[in-house]
Parts: sequence; structure tokens; C-alpha cells
Amino acid sequence: MTPAGRVVVVANPTAGRGKSGRLIGKVDRILTEIGVEHEVRVSGSAEDLGRIAREAAEQGARVVAVLGGDGSVGLAANGILGTGAALAVLPAGTGDDFAAAIGAKRLEAATRLLADPTIRPIDVVRVTTGAESRYFVNVAGAGFDSEVNETANGMTTNLGATGTYVAAVLKTLPRFVPAAFHLQLDDRSLELHAMLVVVSNGTSYGGGMKVTPTALLNDGQLDICIVGAMKTAAFLRAFPRVFRGTHVSHPKVAMLRSTTIKLEADRRVNVYADGERVGPLPAVFEVLPGALPVVVGAVSDGVLLIHAFPLDARMWEPQLGALSDALPVVAPHLPGFGGTPAAGDVMTMAAAAARCVEALDASGVDRAVVCGLSMGGYVAFELWRRAPERFAGLLLANTRAGADSEEGAAGRRALAERLRAEGNGFLVETPPPLLSAGATDELWGRVRELISGQPAASIAAAALGMAERPDSTPDLATITVPTLVVTADGDTLIPPDATTPMADQVPGAELEVIGGAGHLSNLEAPGEFDELLARHVERCLAG
Repeated sequence: MTPAGRVVVVANPTAGRGKSGRLIGKVDRILTEIGVEHEVRVSGSAEDLGRIAREAAEQGARVVAVLGGDGSVGLAANGILGTGAALAVLPAGTGDDFAAAIGAKRLEAATRLLADPTIRPIDVVRVTTGAESRYFVNVAGAGFDSEVNETANGMTTNLGATGTYVAAVLKTLPRFVPAAFHLQLDDRSLELHAMLVVVSNGTSYGGGMKVTPTALLNDGQLDICIVGAMKTAAFLRAFPRVFRGTHVSHPKVAMLRSTTIKLEADRRVNVYADGERVGPLPAVFEVLPGALPVVVGAVSDGVLLIHAFPLDARMWEPQLGALSDALPVVAPHLPGFGGTPAAGDVMTMAAAAARCVEALDASGVDRAVVCGLSMGGYVAFELWRRAPERFAGLLLANTRAGADSEEGAAGRRALAERLRAEGNGFLVETPPPLLSAGATDELWGRVRELISGQPAASIAAAALGMAERPDSTPDLATITVPTLVVTADGDTLIPPDATTPMADQVPGAELEVIGGAGHLSNLEAPGEFDELLARHVERCLAG
């Protein structure tokens, strides 16, 4: 066999219903044109692809580039894992969600990345069902999701990734029976009657279904989406929300995080990972942090949303739905929130800013329009001090630049002490004035739900971090990117007179006041907030 070159392209000619096979010549021509030493190897079957990929890596290929879809990517990843070779993706499938996640959505641009590849490590997930063990890089599912996969694989009409999946959903739903699942996570056990359990490393699958919209490929965590049992009509009404990532607030949906998961069911349920069947439950999922080097593309510009205290990134659900189709939107959970590892007894603004940089890097975003609300604004100031080159613009919402007064800092320390002594129940029962006096009971219920999901120790750590944060007022004059300051006339936590002065101190900043909303203006007035954010993003990225 010919010795492997610097790049070996492994092609699955059946991927994308034959699309991959038709593109082999194009990839070969592009690589020759840009002077990349390479070899093309064609697999005889999908099952053979992993073996060919591993052979290429063991024979010295620095990069193994898989020409195919998400299923082919998963097979190639299984082949090269542990060899030291990097995985590149040349998208030629029907969905190509993983390719999009690593900035390689378009075939020609992804191929040209191989001339001077940027390689970054990502997490891999090992799933074991009985004696069968394999790895996946994007998404696995069990329940309704896996049955839809089986239906879709048996369909002969090509409707595209999304069309095929939707058709398979409609065909599977009438005969589907929910299962009783048992989940063992890092810190808890759950028993529930559900339609499906999805375990994710990436954010989307099925051609753009944002099932775990805040997942990151390099955070050492598994993101879990559980859809509880519901009637057919209710499911059909809720299903379209997954395409915008707004299903996360549905009352039948639970979003969790863990590093390991043991999943069992009361009937036979198969697990599918990266579109390929693994085996029946029970199954154990384990994250392997940074296990696979991957060639990534530069997404360049995007939006970074930094959440408020004491919530997590799910507070940005309306904005994720409004913006995520236009450009990359990064909404990380700050340390200790949303099931992420804590940063210690004190979550400093520096630790939170570092988390934001990690999230930008993982998403391939070089510069972002940074939007920080409340505590998120404090983190944004710290991020500006540390990495101003990552800013394309800034939106400061319902926040202030000054440090806490001695009385305010003492109040935060007292809150932290009480949280550690009593837990977070009192904060759920009597939260801070996060909404206006006219807020609905439904919205208050959503806010309380978000607070209840955060560990008391993590809320306490953030309170202590805010208590010791520096005064950012001197930094306002140094901000050189387009800036929008947003406040709300019903905000009693950080009232407008504490926020509006920033608009005069940041050169060229604009000011907007949202009427009828309180502190969490993005949740209480999502339409107006979304419009302001979208308009500001357009202003910042117009050049």
C-alpha cells in the first residue's frame, strides 16, 4: 500500500445518498491546486471506513480528512482516536451538523483549511451498551429519537436532512410508546416517564435541530435533553421549537449536565450515536476531555451572551431563538452554573471571563458582540480588560460599572453565608427583584425554576466574586468598540440612574430604555430586547 501522505482523505461514497462519491474528484482537484500532499482512500462500506481511517493514521498521516456526513465523521473518529492524527471534516452528508460546529460547513472552504490547518482538541464521548463500546463526537439519543433514526434510515426518498427527519418523526409518532427511564448522573438519580433522552457533545443534529443549544465541544461535560411523555398533539406543537433551541423552557423538557451517565429503560430501547446504531439500553456514557484533535475553521464573528445572577445561560432562550440562524451565538454557563464545574469558593470575574474565552475558542469565534446583563456586565468589563481584541461590539444591559459599596459587599457576603448554611430554597421562594411589579406568575415561575437549578455553593461563590470585583468606571473611557447601554424603567435592582451614566462615559455609546420591564429585560420584554440586540449586532458587524 502507498505510504500515507501528510493528509489522507477517507471517502464514504454512500454518504449523503451518494453525494460524497460524486465529490471525490472535486476534493482531489482542490487539494492538488493548493499544493497539499494527499492521498484519497475510498471505503467499500460505511462499516469499513473506521478501519481505513485508522490504517491511514497508523501509517503516518498527520490529518485524516473524512468526506461524508455526521455518520461518517463518527466512524472515522472511532478509527483514529488515540493515534495522534487530527480529524478533518469535508462535509458531504445530508445534515453536516458537526461540520458546522467546527467551522467546516462548506466543502470547498473546509478543504482549503488543509493547506494550513488549525488543530484544536475536542471532547469525545464513550458509550457502552453491553459488550459493545464505541465513541461519538456529536449527539446520541435513546427512545423516540432512536426510533426516528431507524425510520429515517429505511426511507428511500431523499428529502434532505431536515425534511427526512421531519417525515420520519411523523411516521414514527403514531406508533411510539414512551418508556420509563432511570438515569444515574454524577450527583443524582432520576426516574421518569419520557419520550427520549439525548446525550450531547455538540449542539445540533438532524440538519439544524438545536437540541442542546448551549453545549460546547471542549468543556468536559455532557449535555442532556430529556423530553417527558406527552400526547401526540402536544408533541407536534412543541417539536418545531427545537429548530431554534427554544424547547429548553418547555415544561416537559429537562436540560441537565454530567460527566457520566448510566441510562436504563423498562423496555428495549436502542441507542444511536452520530446517526449510527450502537445497541440497546442499559448504556453508560462517559466524556473523554480533549481526546481528539480536530481541524477547525475560523467562524470569525459572532455574539457572546453572558448571563445574570443567579441564573444560567438558559435565560437567553429568546435571544438564542432570534439570532442563532444569522450567525454563531455563544451562551456559556459561567463556572458552577448550569451544571458546570465550579471555580472554587469564589467565582471571580476573572474566572468567569476565562470561561467566556474558552467558549469563544470552542465555537471558533474570533470576535464577538459581547452582551452582558447584570452580573454578565461585570464579567464583560473583566473580559474587556483581559482580551479587548475579542470584541466586535458591546451591549451592557441592566448593569453598572461601579464596585459594590461596603454595605453592598457585606450584603453579598451575608447572602453567601446563608446559602452555604441553608441551601438555595429561600432564594427560590423569595428571589431578588429580578422582574417588574407587573410581571406574570408564569414568568416568575420560569425565573424561580432557573434559580432552583443552581447549586447553593455556586450562587454563593458568584456572590463573593461580585463583592470583590473592581471598579470598572475608569475602563469606560477605554472602550473603543460600538457600545449600546440598555436599561429598563421598571428595574429596581439596578435602576436606570445607575446604568444610564455609562452611555456618557463610553465614547460614542448609545442608550436605550425599555419601558414596562424589570431587571431581566431580555425575558420580560424579549421582542424589544431582541430588536435592540439585532440592530446593534448589525451596526457592529456592518464593516
